[in-house]
Amino acid sequence: MNESADRFRELSWRDRLTAREQAELSQLLAARPELAAEREIEAALNAALRRLPDAPIANNFTARVLAAVEVEAAARGRMARPAGAAFWRWRWLPKFAFVAVLLWGGLVIWEQAREARRADLIESVATVAGVSAMPGVEMLQDFEAIQALGRPLRADEELLALLQ
Repeated sequence: MNESADRFRELSWRDRLTAREQAELSQLLAARPELAAEREIEAALNAALRRLPDAPIANNFTARVLAAVEVEAAARGRMARPAGAAFWRWRWLPKFAFVAVLLWGGLVIWEQAREARRADLIESVATVAGVSAMPGVEMLQDFEAIQALGRPLRADEELLALLQ
């Protein structure tokens, strides 16, 4: 019953009631006499509002309405974006991922270089271990003569002068 009273109230705000709607309202008021006083107040208020002159519309009314729509759309757009720390995290996530990939690549290269140095060390130790006999002390007694063999010889100036 309350819904129909509200429906008639809203209809009376918009326009005058038709004969059929007026008959339905009369039936409703007969069924619920407590709504009669409220109906009288509403009817008087609606009549007073109809007597008021229409308010003049500003020249830029359309522009103002469109600007208000744009402001509301922008506000909705801001609300749709993540706010605060979540937005900061999503904005920096690609940069952090790039740095993480670079660090990971650097660690892989460093580990490979370390393994290569270790392999070279193992190979040199294996070479030294494969030598069965080291030179004896006798070979070191003639060290100066052996060392002289490795030096380039100087030209004999006297012999060159005789040959010319």
